[in-house]
Amino acid sequence: MQELRPIEQLYQAKFGQAQQIPYSDDQLLEAIQPLLNLVNARYIVTPRPLGLDAQNFPEVFAAEGVRLYANRRALPWFQLLPSSEVIEDEAEILRILRDGEVDLASTVILEAPLALALPGADADRSRDSIQLEEYDYHEGVIRVRVSAAGPRMLVVSDNYHPNWQATVDATPVDIVRANYVWHAVAIPPGNHEVLFAYHSTPVAAARAAAIGSLLILLTWGGSTLRRRRTSEQPSPP
Repeated sequence: MQELRPIEQLYQAKFGQAQQIPYSDDQLLEAIQPLLNLVNARYIVTPRPLGLDAQNFPEVFAAEGVRLYANRRALPWFQLLPSSEVIEDEAEILRILRDGEVDLASTVILEAPLALALPGADADRSRDSIQLEEYDYHEGVIRVRVSAAGPRMLVVSDNYHPNWQATVDATPVDIVRANYVWHAVAIPPGNHEVLFAYHSTPVAAARAAAIGSLLILLTWGGSTLRRRRTSEQPSPP
């Protein structure tokens, strides 16, 4: 978000303060399009009185007080990629992502070498497929079925965090940080079920405590209700 802030400030000056900006909408949006693509930003929304004139962001909706402009280059949420580039310096990764020097539609940026050998960006991916089976972000569960014609990296546009764990066909696998912010796992050729599960010890403990408290309340409430009903029953004559 900090990388997007300078362009946001220019637009605030242009529309909010009526200042003359020496850049066209195409130039402003082109400067941040690689980052918009990375974060899967499919649309830009503006108040309806404010119109953008950008060839790569056509207007697709204008009603109910807003305008929507489509970003046709936004990356998908899940990707099977045949190529990787290893860059260890975080500042250099950010610069490359900001400048769009790597085609993220075919290559993932990693911070350490892989044990899996990938075929390269030109590999035939026509037979690759991804099917989302479960996405429960509240419970921290993502389940997908993938079919890979060769070795691939499955890149998921969710924030990398050590509390995520993954399995491929029920076998634990390592999760690596991809493109600075996302997470990815190595996928061998073939058909596989991939499961991502988020596990946090403090969250699990809090949930257990909440459930325990609820059971105590229910037990207390039930016993109180029984005593009240017993006390309200008329005494035998």
